[in-house]
Parts: sequence; C-alpha cells; structure tokens
Amino acid sequence: FTASTMGKEINIDDLIDFIKKNKSNLEVYSTLDVIGSWEKTKNNTEYMESKGIKPLPVFHYKSPRKELERLLQNYDYFALGGLVPIAKDKKIMRSWLDMCFSIIKNKAKIHGFGVTARWALERYPFYSTDSTSYLQASRYGTSKIITNEKIIKFNNKTKHYLERTAIEVEATIKMKNYITNLWKARGIDYGN
Repeated sequence: FTASTMGKEINIDDLIDFIKKNKSNLEVYSTLDVIGSWEKTKNNTEYMESKGIKPLPVFHYKSPRKELERLLQNYDYFALGGLVPIAKDKKIMRSWLDMCFSIIKNKAKIHGFGVTARWALERYPFYSTDSTSYLQASRYGTSKIITNEKIIKFNNKTKHYLERTAIEVEATIKMKNYITNLWKARGIDYGN
C-alpha cells in the first residue's frame, strides 16, 4: 500500500530474498499484492510460493467473487485488502465486507489491511487487522482514548509526540482486548 501510494515499485525477487534472509524474524508476511489487479496479485502469490515461501494471500476490494471462493478453498488464512480508500464510506465498506464474510463465514482466518474502525471490528470476526491510525497522535496531536468502551477524541498538542503515541498504543491495546472478549462471548476464540 505504501509503495503504491508513493509511486514506488517493489522488485518481487528482492522481496523474496529479503523474506528468506529474515524468515526467522517473520511470523507472517504478505504476498506482493497489486492493488487493482487480482490477477497480478494471484500470480505474485503463486510465484512467491514457487520460490519456497508461503506469503499471506490478499483478496482486494472489487475483485471477483470466484477469486474469494478460490482463496477460501486453498488457504486457511488470507487478507482482505484495498479497503483504505473506502474506509470513510461506511455504507460501501459494510456492503463489501458483508458480501465477503457471507462467503467466508468461519471457514478461514482473515486479516484486514487498514481495518481498525470499531464498527467493523464489532461486526466481522477478523483474526487480525492493522493500520497506522495510532500514529495520528504523534502526527497531528490528536488521539483516541477508549473510556468505558467509547472512543473520545482530544487534542494533545502540548505533549511530546512519543507520549502521545504511547497513549494511542495503550488505547489500541484496550480496543484489542475489548474486541477479543466480544468475539469470545460470541463463540469465536482464536486463542490469542
């Protein structure tokens, strides 16, 4: 995503070499996905697998349903990507994720790239998610703090950026614990 937004290209063989050299330090690593091309993403995943590594496959927004079904038949853990551009439009994102999870159900563990909106985490049983929203505290002097299961925003420009980031990381951990317990209560426990 970062490379795409910056107009940078990543050489797939360099990425494979990096993964192989650092494999002992990597728990999960993604395929080299091509935002906007499910075919190229699929080809990259297959190429990386042919080189002896097992990247996390990615299914992008607007990719065909048949590709999601194929991933579901072949992988027990994959990612949903291409969501950041639609994250601010809850109606579109909800419709897309509803479709995806109506097919996925509980047949695979799902990583959500760029998914940390509370409504999405409460609605869909993601195994894992990521985003850089916690950096907002150090970037812009605003932060989200979780208090009594609600998110409030405050302006924190007077504190040092590391303190602001620490506050946001703490809030993110609280959210993780809340969401994990919510899904456990609903009968989904990934054991983490």
